[in-house]
Amino acid sequence: MQMFSIKINGTVIDKYLKSYDVKIVEQFSSSPNYVAVSGKTIRNYLGDKRQLTISFEPMENSQIQTLFASIKSSREISVEYIDPQLGSVTKKFNCENLPAASYFVSDDGRKFWTLPDVLLEEVTNFSGGSG
Repeated sequence: MQMFSIKINGTVIDKYLKSYDVKIVEQFSSSPNYVAVSGKTIRNYLGDKRQLTISFEPMENSQIQTLFASIKSSREISVEYIDPQLGSVTKKFNCENLPAASYFVSDDGRKFWTLPDVLLEEVTNFSGGSG
């Protein structure tokens, strides 16, 4: 990817991409591994999970249709992006809810859609066990 863009299921998203944020969330086992003498509960660290929050500029009908088709083309979405920790990477994400798009006509008669931020959650394969 040469310019500022991301790739969603093989579709380059660039012209109407405003920005994206990468949140890295540490994941721990759901049950404690042990309780220390001090009384502190110790849980097993499983790994990191990414959350992408993507912001878009207003887009024309064909652009939003392409975006939605890319996101909804499979349950697990392949996303290529620049990660602050890993650099250029491709990871699997899911999008359980697409936000409502708003339609408007500009002063010069052009028709656009605006879309609130889209949240993608990384698909992880953590066992959740105690190791």
